[in-house]
Amino acid sequence: MTRQNQGSVKIPVIVWAVAVGMTVTSLLAAGATEGTATANILGIVPVMVIMIAGLIKAWLILQYYLEMRFSTGSWRGLFMAFLIVIGGGVVAAQALLLLLGRA
Repeated sequence: MTRQNQGSVKIPVIVWAVAVGMTVTSLLAAGATEGTATANILGIVPVMVIMIAGLIKAWLILQYYLEMRFSTGSWRGLFMAFLIVIGGGVVAAQALLLLLGRA
């Protein structure tokens, strides 16, 4: 392997490691520990942590695996807007569930 090729392997491995870290963060925020197989409604903070981790993973996939970092700014902006709308919608829906559950 030449020195030029080493750089091309290094970035995907780092991106993969960060994505794995985000997955572990999501699992810990959701309280996924050994022996917990029941469904529960999470609070707003764990949902926000999970969504931020998921959005970071989605951004990494778009930028590094789907090569969006080389596209024009309008495409990158459009996909970032999609991610923000999806993340905001999920957090808003969870907040609404929590508010309705307290009523």
